[in-house]
Amino acid sequence: MGMGMNKFASDAQILIVISEKPYVKSAAIGAKVKHNDYRSIDIGIAAAYLTAEAAAQGLMAGINASLLVKAEKSGEKYEPLILARNEAYIGVLIDDLVTLGTKEPYRMFTARAEHRLQLRHDTADERLTEKAWKIGLKSDAQYAKVQNKISKKAEILEYLQKGKKFDESIYEPSILESAQIDYKYSHYIEKQEKRVAKLQKMENCHIPENFDYSKIPGLSAESRQKLEKIRPVTLGQANRISGIRSSDIMLLMVYLR
Repeated sequence: MGMGMNKFASDAQILIVISEKPYVKSAAIGAKVKHNDYRSIDIGIAAAYLTAEAAAQGLMAGINASLLVKAEKSGEKYEPLILARNEAYIGVLIDDLVTLGTKEPYRMFTARAEHRLQLRHDTADERLTEKAWKIGLKSDAQYAKVQNKISKKAEILEYLQKGKKFDESIYEPSILESAQIDYKYSHYIEKQEKRVAKLQKMENCHIPENFDYSKIPGLSAESRQKLEKIRPVTLGQANRISGIRSSDIMLLMVYLR
């Protein structure tokens, strides 16, 4: 297994199950809670080492395990937390593993993210706090603090865009710096956001979980096999699967409509 399971306590060894192949099947990464017993959570970690990449997948697996348990107890529909490629590097990592696969332990590089101007460390709270708050991982006070930051940044950006002077001392240095970065690179960020908006249309086109690809006439056998194996959640994810023809994506798009 490559990570030395004997280093962990026996109960921890029960919790951790690492797949022999570096492959993740679903973007709703992989916590299967069996009989509501946390000792049998099956976490599909697609890296052979105890790295940040594996930890990120374990985090998402744990979050979705808890959401599944809560849904089962309340009788509500299970809605897994799935981070998009333009929301977090974890989203890039998991999407790559789902759509592209890998023959060796996956390493996360910023070059893999086409939306990296949006994935700055100083904006992580702006992108992810609301999602965390909605599932109970952030308190009302923490959420309110981030909303205040977003509001203050908007004020600063308005001053900068209009060329108005303002008292910088009334703002927290970190918020001021983040706003200045947004303003300095606004042209590039806007260009990237336009590309993201176009791609988002495909990301918003969801594919039913048990979609029957054999019903699509003209779909190539190779594309059908890959789609059935990977089971992409969205059209955008299907489009990123290696070896899928553009013509087959168009057929799928038409059929989904």
